[in-house]
Amino acid sequence: MRSQLLRPDDTLERQSDKLLQICEVLMNRLEYESDQSGRNLAQFEHAAILEEQQKQHNSKLQAVLRKLNHTNIDLEAAKQKVELTKRDLSEAIEAFSQGFGLFDHNDILVMKNSRFCENFPDVKDSIDAGMNVTDFIDILSTSHYFHALHPKRRATWARKRKQDYAKQNLTRTFQLSADRWIRINQHKTSSRSTVILQTDVTDIVKLQALERDKLVDSQVQLIHATLDHLSDGICIFDSDLRLVGWNQRLIRILGGDETDFRVGTNFDTLYGRVRPDFDKGNDRWAKEIRSWVLNENKRHPLKLEVQGDAGQVYYVNGRSMPDEGLLISLRDITAERTVSKNLVRNNEILEHRVEERTIELEIALKDAKTANASKTRFVAAASHDVLQPLSAAKLFLDSLEKATLSRQTQLVLNKTQDALQSVESILEALLDISKLESDRETLDVGSIELGPLLNRMRNEFAPKAAAKNLKFSLVQCMGHVITDAGLFQRILRNLISNAIRYTDSGKILVGARRDSSNLRIEVHDTGRGIPTDQQTKVFSEFYRLDTAASAAEGMGLGLAIVERACQRLGHPLGMESEVGKGTKFHFTVPISDTALDNESTQRKGGGTPKLTPGLVVLLVENDAQLRPAISLFLKKWKVGVIEACCADEAHELLDELQFVPDAFLIDYKLDNKTSGLDLALNLRTRFGVIPTCIMSANRSEELVAQCLAAELDLIHKPIEPSVFQSFLSSAWEAQALAGR
Repeated sequence: MRSQLLRPDDTLERQSDKLLQICEVLMNRLEYESDQSGRNLAQFEHAAILEEQQKQHNSKLQAVLRKLNHTNIDLEAAKQKVELTKRDLSEAIEAFSQGFGLFDHNDILVMKNSRFCENFPDVKDSIDAGMNVTDFIDILSTSHYFHALHPKRRATWARKRKQDYAKQNLTRTFQLSADRWIRINQHKTSSRSTVILQTDVTDIVKLQALERDKLVDSQVQLIHATLDHLSDGICIFDSDLRLVGWNQRLIRILGGDETDFRVGTNFDTLYGRVRPDFDKGNDRWAKEIRSWVLNENKRHPLKLEVQGDAGQVYYVNGRSMPDEGLLISLRDITAERTVSKNLVRNNEILEHRVEERTIELEIALKDAKTANASKTRFVAAASHDVLQPLSAAKLFLDSLEKATLSRQTQLVLNKTQDALQSVESILEALLDISKLESDRETLDVGSIELGPLLNRMRNEFAPKAAAKNLKFSLVQCMGHVITDAGLFQRILRNLISNAIRYTDSGKILVGARRDSSNLRIEVHDTGRGIPTDQQTKVFSEFYRLDTAASAAEGMGLGLAIVERACQRLGHPLGMESEVGKGTKFHFTVPISDTALDNESTQRKGGGTPKLTPGLVVLLVENDAQLRPAISLFLKKWKVGVIEACCADEAHELLDELQFVPDAFLIDYKLDNKTSGLDLALNLRTRFGVIPTCIMSANRSEELVAQCLAAELDLIHKPIEPSVFQSFLSSAWEAQALAGR
C-alpha cells in the first residue's frame, strides 16, 4: 500500500501533499476509533514515522529549491555579463580609428563600425550587414572617390580585388581624390572569417615624404634631383642591400606603389612587393636580377632586355659601386629598337637608290669638272692675253707724258690711263674670282700680326680718302690672328676701297673688336647706305647699286671677291646698313694662340680644317632622314653629336644631361610653334654666346637679315661639307681659347 501511495517518480511537492493527507486521515481515525487501542497505536506510530519522512523530504526539497534559485541567479548574471561583453565589444570596434568589417566563413558581412567605407561617402549607405563580399566589392568599385580610376577600368579593378580577397593576408594602398590615401589590411582568421581594416594613411604618406626629406642630406637630395631628371628608371642600394635612392621613372616603369619605396627597405622586401608582369608573365628576368644582386662574391655588370606588358622594350643595366652598393637602371629602348629595324629596311632601299644615283652623279660630276676647268682655263688665258697688250699700252702712254702736249691732249691721256687702270682692275678681279671658285689657290693659313698689316692699309688708303676730303681713321691693333695673309689683305683692301668709293662726305673708320675667342674686323663708313632689299645682291658679280656710275667706280666685283674669300677661309661675313647714314661691313677671324704664333699649315682649298676629337655639337633637325645623315657625317670627324627633333626635346636633353655643348646646329623650320631662330636666341639667353649656325633651304633676304642681326651663322641647304668644316673649325678654336 505504501508503495502505491508514495511513488518514487512523484515530485517532492506531490509526495509532501500525500503525506499530509495520510496524517490527517489517521488523526481523524484516531479520534473516532479510540477504543481500538493496539491497532490505533500502531497506526499512530506509523503516522509519526511518515511525518518525519515528510520533514526530511521537505528539507531536501528546500535545499534543491535554494540550489535552483542560486543557479538561476548565476545564469542571469552570466546573461548580463554576455550582454555587457557584447556591448563592450561593439563599443570597442566603434572606437577604432579605422574602418572595421567582419565577413564570416560564408563571406557574409556580419559586423562593421560606422567608419567602415567612410572614405567612400557616395556608396557607404549601400553597404550593410548581410551582404556578401562580391556585392560589396562591386559597389565599392563604382565609387567616384578612387583617384584616376577610369570607368572602363572599374570592372578590371573589381575582378582583381575579388582575386586578392582569397589571399590569407593582404595589404594594399590606394590613392583617393583630394590627395588622400587609404590602406586596406585583410586577414583570414582560424575560423575562415575575414577581417578588413580600412585606414586613412594620408598623414602617414605625407609624413613619410617629410621623414625621407629629413633623413637625406644635401648630397642625397642632389642625387635624387638628378635621378628624377633622367629618362631611365634608377634604384640604388647600399652595401647592406637597403634602398637609398630611386626616381619616379622607376615607379612608373615597374607599376609599383609610392609607399612601397622607402629609404632603408631591404631588396628582398621590395622584390616581394613589386614585380611587374614583364615578358608575358615569365619572371625569369626578375629571378636573374635577384640572383645577380645576392651573388656578392662574383658580381659582373648585369645587362639584359625585357619586354613590357604593353610591348615596350626595356634595357636593364646593373653595376656595383665603389662602396659595394648597387645601381640598377631600366631604360626604355623601344624607339631605338624600332629605329634599328627601320634603319635596316631603309638601308636596303637606300643602297639600291645610291647605286642608281652614283652612276648619274659620276656622269654629272665629270661634266661639271670639265666645264669648270674649261671656264677657269679660259678666264686665266684671257686675262693673261689681255694683260700683256694692256701693259704695253700703259708704257706707251707713260712715254707720251714726257712730251709737251696740249691741255686737251693731256686730259684725254689722263682719261685713257684711268680707263686702262679700270680694265686692269676688272681683269685682276675676274682672275681672283676664278681662282677662288676653282679651289686651286693654295692657302697659307697661319698666325699673322695685325699691327704692320693695318699700318700698310693706312699708308695705302689715307691719301685716297684725303683726296675726297674724307676723314680716315684706323684703330691700331697689335693682336695675332689665324688666317691667310694674302686673302686677308685682299678682303680688307676691297672693303676699304668700297667704303671710300661710295662715301661722298664724312669719315671712314677701320678697327677690330674682340668677340670671345675671335676678332671681328670692322669697316664703317658714312656713305650712301644700301637698301634692305639689295643687301644680299651686292655680293653678286657685276652688281652695282648705281648702274649709271662710271667704270672708275668699279664693276661690282669687289664684294663678290670678299664673300668668296671669307668662305674659303671660314671667316663669317656680315653687314649692317641704313640708307643715308652709312654701312658697316665686318668679318670674324679666330685669335691666334701663343703656341701657334710660329705655326703655319699648308692646305688645298676645300680641305679639312684642323679639328680635334672632343668637340660636342647639339643637332636640332626635324627631318628624320636628314638628321642621322648629318650626325653620321659629323661623327666621321670624331665630333660628338646630341640629336633632337624639336625645340622641346633639345631643352629636355640639355636639362637631363646638365651639359653645355660646344656648338649648336639648328634647322630653321622646326615646327609650327618654334623656329630655329627662336630656339637659338633661347639657348643664347640660357647659356650665353655659343657658336650657333642656322641651316635652311630658305634663301630669302629676310632670313639673311635676321641671322645677321642676331649674329648667327647661316648655311644654305643643300649643305656643302666645306662650309660645315669652317664652322666646326671656328667652334673648336673657340672651345680651345675658352678652356672648355
